[in-house]
Amino acid sequence: MSNAQGALEYLLLIGGAVLVSVIVITLILGISGSQEDSVTATSQSAFDVIRAARERIVESSEIVLFSDLSFNCESNKYAGVGVVVPDNLDVSAFEESDSTLGNVHLVGEIILDNASICYPRRFEYTKFNNIQGFILSIPIPAGGWKTGSNTIDIPIVATDYTFPEITPWDNMDRVENYINVANLIEPSVIINFKNMRLVKIE
Repeated sequence: MSNAQGALEYLLLIGGAVLVSVIVITLILGISGSQEDSVTATSQSAFDVIRAARERIVESSEIVLFSDLSFNCESNKYAGVGVVVPDNLDVSAFEESDSTLGNVHLVGEIILDNASICYPRRFEYTKFNNIQGFILSIPIPAGGWKTGSNTIDIPIVATDYTFPEITPWDNMDRVENYINVANLIEPSVIINFKNMRLVKIE
């Protein structure tokens, strides 16, 4: 009888130990899984914050096309005054899903030697002549162009773009400027672009 009772007690002890082990293992796995899920969620949240911060930085940034560019008022039959290479070729950070640059303005200072003779009329920012990029008309300011310093802030809209879907925004190496008069020969009259840049507006 005592042997049977001892065996039963032994089995009960083993069963209890197994039960406790199962409970402990279950708890450990549950905590580990929760922690893993928590770590994953925290990591994802951190990535989201970083991505959002990066997007905000991009959305409020600017790219300088010309820090200081001067050209003579000597135009061809189309009123063009020549092709130049921008200071920065890569504006792809501004590219949107529709292949345009999104809500971007051309901003800068234009210094005129003689506003009654020569002032800018068009800014052609294209990979090739008239295609792949945008062509921007420069409007006459509300008070008119004046000799000396003038500031511009011109939004670039959808109709200004030409073949944006095949435009290599990471290698834009061509700008052609046009003035108000074709076939003009005024080599002593200068137009100066200062801090001409693309500004992304949030």
